[in-house]
Amino acid sequence: RDGCMASVVTTRRSGPVSEELALHSHTGSLTANSESCLLRDPDGSVLDQACDDGGPLGTFIRQAEAFARAVMGDEKAYECSGRENLLTQAVIEAIYLAGRTCQPESPGRLLHTAGLSAEACLSLRPVEEDLDAPARPAADEAVVEEPGE
Repeated sequence: RDGCMASVVTTRRSGPVSEELALHSHTGSLTANSESCLLRDPDGSVLDQACDDGGPLGTFIRQAEAFARAVMGDEKAYECSGRENLLTQAVIEAIYLAGRTCQPESPGRLLHTAGLSAEACLSLRPVEEDLDAPARPAADEAVVEEPGE
């Protein structure tokens, strides 16, 4: 029988900053940090890797360039309200609160306290685009219906 187990360990210590995510299984491991991503077989041999030699400055440059392309480009803009991310924010808040109180905390309870539900947050996510459906008018375009329609 195949099973799944996960363990997340976070620590804060003095010394140089080190952030890394490592996933291990009987078929190999995946290790990712800000500079590289390594896929290894069970014996530790590298199967695939992606490296970034730019460091934190390179990451910032790529983010700024992607933002500039999104603003100046003519590609379709992603619709979002910000509220669609409330579920993620509730999880993060629950983690911080649990750290302060040393008690388990529920993202659902935090949403309920704010008068929200998971369903309400999910209803705000962008709709999958139906390529066969007629395009919706932009917010600044008037909708004109022909008589008899």
